[in-house]
Amino acid sequence: NFEIEKWNTDSVVNSPTNISGCALWLRADAGVLTNISGVVTNWVDQSGMGHDLTNYVGSPAVAAGALNGLPTVRFDGTSAVYSAYNFDPLVQYSVLAVARYNGPDGFGRVISSVDRNWFFGLQGSGDDRFYAEGWIHNGGRNSTNWHIHAGIINNAANPAASYWRDGTLLAANNTGSGDANYMIGRLKLGGWLLTNEYSKCDIAEVIIYDHVLSSAELDRIGGYLTA
Repeated sequence: NFEIEKWNTDSVVNSPTNISGCALWLRADAGVLTNISGVVTNWVDQSGMGHDLTNYVGSPAVAAGALNGLPTVRFDGTSAVYSAYNFDPLVQYSVLAVARYNGPDGFGRVISSVDRNWFFGLQGSGDDRFYAEGWIHNGGRNSTNWHIHAGIINNAANPAASYWRDGTLLAANNTGSGDANYMIGRLKLGGWLLTNEYSKCDIAEVIIYDHVLSSAELDRIGGYLTA
């Protein structure tokens, strides 16, 4: 699909829903609804769970052909979309996303939350970050390169999380997250809370699972995103 980086693609799924427990699947080439002005008003969940992003702020838009001929959803630094559904019941989870900053400014949060201090992948001029009410990984720079980020976190008393960028492990069994408040809350794309840390960015795909993916499952879904 996106040909950003290669994972072990010996066994690739055709769809994220071929792995059990898919709680959200957003793809910019399906289910993106716009109004007459071209503003994205609803990003429909393709997982079958009905966790659509039905709320929007500003003017998120479809950017045709922005990534290898495929569309993305583009945020202009004053726009966002977010879910009505609260993902807090997922006390263990896995997240994968294909996204980038598009600059030259507006390096805020890209994949974040309405309710919690949580962000994934891109934040504050860094493109290697995962925070769940505590740091899991803090790194990167404010590049406009596309990345595939993947993260998992379990539901231990002191939750352990791991994090990858483009198939490279950056944090393993890190316990820096909050112990009881590390969940996602209502997912927000393009910013944080209601009016904070908006970004100029593109998002092509976001996938969430209701469990910690195994290494084989991560390879399969990573392979799907790069095949």
